[in-house]
Amino acid sequence: MIKPRQVLYDINHFGFFNYVILSIFRNKKKYNKKFLQYHRLFQDKFYEITGIENVLPLSRARIGIYLYLKEIITSDKNEVLLSPFTIFDVVNMVICAGGKPIFIDINKKNDLNLNPINIEKNISDKTCCILLTHYHLNNQYIKDIKNICKNKNIKLLEDCAISLGSKVSSKHVGYFSDASIYSFSIFKFISVYQGGSLYIKDKKIRDLIYQKLNLYSTFKWTEMLVYVLKAVKFSLITNKYIFPIVFGIIRFGYFRDIQVIRNSVKNDPRPFLRYDFPKNFYRKVNLFQLQEFTRQLSSLQKYQIIRKYNFLEYNKILGLYRNLSKNSCNSFLNYPIVFSSYYNKKLFLKYIMKRNFDIGEYYYRSCNKENIFSAFKKTCPNSEHYSKCVVLLPTHKKINKNYIIKLCKYIKDFINENPNCLTEIS
Repeated sequence: MIKPRQVLYDINHFGFFNYVILSIFRNKKKYNKKFLQYHRLFQDKFYEITGIENVLPLSRARIGIYLYLKEIITSDKNEVLLSPFTIFDVVNMVICAGGKPIFIDINKKNDLNLNPINIEKNISDKTCCILLTHYHLNNQYIKDIKNICKNKNIKLLEDCAISLGSKVSSKHVGYFSDASIYSFSIFKFISVYQGGSLYIKDKKIRDLIYQKLNLYSTFKWTEMLVYVLKAVKFSLITNKYIFPIVFGIIRFGYFRDIQVIRNSVKNDPRPFLRYDFPKNFYRKVNLFQLQEFTRQLSSLQKYQIIRKYNFLEYNKILGLYRNLSKNSCNSFLNYPIVFSSYYNKKLFLKYIMKRNFDIGEYYYRSCNKENIFSAFKKTCPNSEHYSKCVVLLPTHKKINKNYIIKLCKYIKDFINENPNCLTEIS
């Protein structure tokens, strides 16, 4: 049975349509009372799971990046250091907030971490913040980076969009920083039609942003429909009876290099530049989002255990992550393999697709290479290599041990036939 590279977790299509009906006939007073109830429930549940207090629920996660940076950026200190390996709209949020993105290359061609040495080299008198992203494995230099920020009077903002539920040194991601954002959306572990949360350590800034959020209009269900349709479509095409047909189209598009088909499986196929914060982002979270945030937090650990098990099963056979502790607590979003060249990656994808395995040919862009960000252009060879040469093995809830063993057998066969095709990850 062909399994999709990506699935939705506990997305609640029926709950949304029930919310729509209730919204049409809702009593405003009762709605507001229930909203406040779930606002507290969400914060309490988030604290129970992460140990992080007073998070602010958001209608979209990236709003949190904008709002926090807007409060700390000044005319004298406006530079934000970040990895180029991210979604393009994260960079846009820095620009919209009045910041200047300074791209810092990742540690190695096979290591997504930003390391303290590269960070210190890029700090200037204008640096106000370091935006640190955690990926499938968390950044193990976080304590050292935090100390640099403390000594230099620089803020640390953690992007925990794909790492909710994971830890560094027994502390949840986001704990070490001045602020952190968590993303809840269709393909995230809290699977909803947009959403997120923002943690801010400084109470004064947190209260100020909370007041601003309360002035926003509520995220309307009509505005959510575009994401609802996308999610329903994805639920249908990943159905076990329909997906084999869909995979045949994906495979045909890859072999024939049909960009329309290939772009359809990317999460951000058409990057664009923003200078101004979009008007439709000025929205506060709605009751349905809060209810789903709270409900799905309970399943977070269960699915993380599955992803960890699958990641370690891959690693038991392939052994690419040699220094990974079995006790580590990462998101294990996927199991990346970095090839030594784009040519080898293409060979591998054709080889594995012919054997009816759906794996990811795309993670994030190396945004420093995008023409839209030419004003901030900087050479980042490691990030550029990773973005071009990585493939992703799925670890989600529909993957099992037998699938992993069979897939890894073909991967080992390919490696034996093509020596030196991989960049091993230490």
